[in-house]
Amino acid sequence: MLWQGLNPITYRSIYESGNKSLSGIVRELGKEAGEIYVRAMLTVGIIELSEFFNIQQNMSEQQVVLTVNLIREKYWMLKPDDFKLCFKRIMMGGFGKVYGRLDGNVIMLWLDQYLDERTLWFEEYNMQDHRKIKDSEITAMEQRERDRSSEACHFSKYASDYITSKTKK
Repeated sequence: MLWQGLNPITYRSIYESGNKSLSGIVRELGKEAGEIYVRAMLTVGIIELSEFFNIQQNMSEQQVVLTVNLIREKYWMLKPDDFKLCFKRIMMGGFGKVYGRLDGNVIMLWLDQYLDERTLWFEEYNMQDHRKIKDSEITAMEQRERDRSSEACHFSKYASDYITSKTKK
């Protein structure tokens, strides 16, 4: 999963991607190899973001390294797809205009905003999923109740017919 190969469109596409979070990648590849991989991917993303904007002074190598370390520490639960989508949205103006400043602090603020929006989406998605399950359970319960009611009506008619036939004799 190389940075350039990622092309998330929506939160849902990220959710369904099957890709692992940063911490999952580290777990899967081993601590040392995983950390190198994750940090390299984030570095490529930040450099791409930095080069996109026509800013007098791009981020220094040290700023990129510090920002990657902060991202790794704070956003361990996000997937590489999340960062790609967030950075793509930044480039398209999704978090407002960039006024001649792009640094670690600004990127961290954008990631906070992204995480807030992503969290709201997941909460709504989970509620919809819960409603679907609950609705299907209610529908199943209603069907069982109709079946029982139908059986009771059928039994009641049978009993009534039986009693009528016995009383006529």
